[in-house]
Amino acid sequence: MASYDFNDTAKSPSYETTANTLGKGAEVSLNDSVKAPELKSTAGDLQYMSADAARYFALMQSTGMDAVDARTAIKTFESSEGQASMKNIQAETQRYLGLLETAGKTGQKLEDIMDAPGLAALNKFVASAEGPVGRMVPTVTELENGRERGYDLYSLLMKKRIVLLEGQVDDTMASIANASLLYLASGVGENPEDHAGEDGKKKPIKVYVNSPGGSVLAGLSIYDTMRSIPAPIRTIGMGMQASMGSILLVAGDERMMTRNSYYMIHQPLSGNERSTQQTDLVIGTDFTSRLREQLTDIYVRHTGLKHAFWDIVLERDTWLTAQNALDMGVIQEIIVGTAKKTIHEEFSHRSEKDDKREAQVPKTAQEIRALINTADGAAIRPELVVALSQFEEYWTPSRKAEYDAKQAKTAKPASNDDQKAKPAKTKATPTL
Repeated sequence: MASYDFNDTAKSPSYETTANTLGKGAEVSLNDSVKAPELKSTAGDLQYMSADAARYFALMQSTGMDAVDARTAIKTFESSEGQASMKNIQAETQRYLGLLETAGKTGQKLEDIMDAPGLAALNKFVASAEGPVGRMVPTVTELENGRERGYDLYSLLMKKRIVLLEGQVDDTMASIANASLLYLASGVGENPEDHAGEDGKKKPIKVYVNSPGGSVLAGLSIYDTMRSIPAPIRTIGMGMQASMGSILLVAGDERMMTRNSYYMIHQPLSGNERSTQQTDLVIGTDFTSRLREQLTDIYVRHTGLKHAFWDIVLERDTWLTAQNALDMGVIQEIIVGTAKKTIHEEFSHRSEKDDKREAQVPKTAQEIRALINTADGAAIRPELVVALSQFEEYWTPSRKAEYDAKQAKTAKPASNDDQKAKPAKTKATPTL
């Protein structure tokens, strides 16, 4: 967000945002008279804030709302039912706008002429208008039909049927992700030939997941969208897929991870932060329990490992490597980047450490169950989880049937005629 130093009277507030960004971020219009490309370090530049922007700012100062709620409230106040309330807001607006104009004309510091609530509201307003800091979105220029056309990088990636789910899972991520997926599924504005595979079906939408988790409900809305659209989804884990991020990765029809990714699973965090009433606590506990069951259903649906397995392993945080996730059936492939394989590749991993860890894993499911959620088992928890997943007692009938079919296909000897008719195929390395 914008950088301010209201407490240091030796400095004027500094702003790390452009006037245009301020207007678009808060969905307000700035004066047409804005000529300076940036809000400079002097308080005087705030004279460029329009009356519209000041209205939101004043409403936030008087009510504690954020910019989004302020926009909604002002629309309500402008209705016939809210005229009286709107007059009060307008009076407050004029007072603060007058102070901003005074600062602009005289060059005075804002802290000298505005009260503390006003400064706090201004800080909050510009911060909410600008959004997250330090993330510049590159633009790309492409030549289309002899004409240059500019795209921001994310729009260009979406044009290539690529969606990024990065960072905290929240309502903002869900809104953008769902809109992107629904747009790609609708086929609006696309050339069918650009996105059709060899079999005539739509090419998959690639969803890259790199998330520490976050809101379960926001994540479930993304999951439902991914599962409801007809286009196939290929999820690719990079970085980490933790908590709700693990659900988003497993939602794909095809699932992959880069080899240095980590997949973390645990039970949903509980708690009612707004009430200490006993009845509310019971309601919150029941809701969390139902959420856990719902998330467990999703893991079972996509891995074929029974509820009994997930009831055990979700009790504690479990950090799984891409190889662990592959062995469990969470993903189908690991992207290892063999196109850039180095001459030292075969010496780059100390397999003896893996062997030492796996040697500590008990041989029976009963012994693993007894150890897995204890302090003694914490140091080798990923190996215990993977080992437990290999016991057929935790497999659904569909997973068992799938395994048997693969084994039968592998064991079936090829005839001489088959060998002559069909050349040997090599498995292509997945590409990013």
